[in-house]
Amino acid sequence: MRRSNLDKNRKELATMLNSNSRLIVICSLILMIGLTILESEASQSSPNYLLESGGITAAGGWSGSSRDLLSAFGQTQPIGRSESASYTLDAGLLLPEAEKVIWGDVSLDGHVTAYDAVLILQHTVGLITLPETSLRAADVSHNGTVTAFDAAMILQFVVGLIDTLDESQGAPSSSPLMRRMLSIPTVRARLKERVRVPLLIDNLSEILSGELTVKFNPDILRFVTVSMTDAMDGFEVISKMENGSVKLAFAPSVETKQPFASPSLRSGSRAWLEGKPEHQRTEEILLLELEVISDRKDYTEVTLEQGKLNEGIEVELKSGRIELVPETTVLLQNFPNPFNPDTWIPFRLAEDGIVEIEIYEITGRLVRKLHLGPLSAGSYRDRSRAAHWDGRNELGEKVASGVYIYQLQAGSFRSARKMVVVK
Repeated sequence: MRRSNLDKNRKELATMLNSNSRLIVICSLILMIGLTILESEASQSSPNYLLESGGITAAGGWSGSSRDLLSAFGQTQPIGRSESASYTLDAGLLLPEAEKVIWGDVSLDGHVTAYDAVLILQHTVGLITLPETSLRAADVSHNGTVTAFDAAMILQFVVGLIDTLDESQGAPSSSPLMRRMLSIPTVRARLKERVRVPLLIDNLSEILSGELTVKFNPDILRFVTVSMTDAMDGFEVISKMENGSVKLAFAPSVETKQPFASPSLRSGSRAWLEGKPEHQRTEEILLLELEVISDRKDYTEVTLEQGKLNEGIEVELKSGRIELVPETTVLLQNFPNPFNPDTWIPFRLAEDGIVEIEIYEITGRLVRKLHLGPLSAGSYRDRSRAAHWDGRNELGEKVASGVYIYQLQAGSFRSARKMVVVK
C-alpha cells in the first residue's frame, strides 16, 4: 500500500514538471518576440525620448503593445541597441544609456525646420519653457547656453547656408574686436498719442540675432507693439510684455508651414539671404510703439536694461526717454520765491517757438529781458531747463528788494506772474 502511494506521487510530480517546463518555454518565446519588436522599433523611431511616470513618450511614438510588454517585467536587462542608443528595462521604463541628439530638432519631431527656431525665440523671451531635452538640442552653437543666435544658426542650416549643426560647427568666436552700441534716443509725444521709439545700432554688419529687455513706467506709457525696420527686412521679432518690461528676441526668417504661436511675430522676406555689403551700417533696427496715458511728468525714461547680439559680441547700452509735450502753454511760478540772489522760471510749451521772458519792476519799468531763443515744445520745469535769472538788471547790477513782474512770450502767447526779491 505504501509503495503504491509513492508511485502515484512520482507520476503526479512528473506531470507537474512537464507542465511547468512547457510554461517556461512559452514565456521565453513571448519574451524573445517582445524584445525583437522593441529592438526593431528602437532602430526606426526618433532618437529623442522623454521619460514620464509609468512610461515614456517619444517624438517618433511607441505602440501600446510594446509599452505594455515593458511594464510586464520589473528586472533590469539590456534589450538591444539602436543607431542612437542602447536601452535597458528598469521598472517598466525604457531608459536610453547614451542618447544621441538631433541638433536643432527643438520640437523633437525628428526634423529640423524653421519652427524649431521660432520655439527658441519664444523660449528666450519667456513665452514658453522648453524641456531639458529640447534645450540640449537647441544649443547648436555648443557653448552651454540657448540664445536667439542658436535660432539664427538653425535658419541658416534650413536654407543651406551652413552644412551641419553638430559639434564640428564649433562655438561662435568671442573676439574682443566685435563691439556694438545699442541706444534709444529722446523723442517727444503728447497725451494719448502713440509714439514709435526707435532702437539704434552703430553697425549692423554681421548681426544675425538679438535679445533685448526694455523697461518703462507703466503708469505713464502703455506697450502697443514692436516691429522691425526696413533695415531689418527679412528678420522676425517676438516680444513679451510684463510689468513695464518688454522682452524681445529677433533672428532671420524663412517661410515655414508650421503655424506661429505668438501673435507678436512679424514675418519678413528672405532678402537677408542675398547677402549685404561687408561694412553696411544703419541706425534703426526696430520700433517700439508706446501710448502716452499720463503727462503728469515732464518726461519718462525708456531704459535698455539688457542687450545681447549674436554670441560673444560686446554690447554697450545707452537708454533714452520720452519728453511729454503739454496740451497748452503755461507759465509757472518761479522757484525759490522769495529769493536771493537768483531764481528759476519754469514753463511748458505746447508748440515750438521763440521764447522770451521780460522782468519788470512793480511800476512797469523794464529791468531785464531773457532771450531764450527757439525752443521745442515740451516742459521746462527743472533747473536744467527752466529760465534762470541771477537777480541783476541789464547793466549787471543787483536789483533792490521788492516785488517784480515776469512775463513769458512764446509766439502769440503771453502770461505774467509776480515774484519777490529779498535781501
